Amino acid sequence: MSDNKFCINCKHFRKNPEPTLSEKPEFSKCANTATRDPVTGAETMAFCSVERSGYGSGICSKAGTFFKSKEVSHD
Repeated sequence: MSDNKFCINCKHFRKNPEPTLSEKPEFSKCANTATRDPVTGAETMAFCSVERSGYGSGICSKAGTFFKSKEVSHD
């Protein structure tokens, strides 16, 4: 994996909304892959681990192709 391109530091990183999984980064989701169901409008996202795997739908790949650093707030 490329240096410092960890999903947890990416602006696309979203904690899993499931209460039992929300504190486990390994079950986080990637907002870059978000799609909406055309009937219900429900948003679905792939797991970060799948996107970074490089297999199947893993479009971000191990290199972190779509990695974007989180913005630092200047309060």
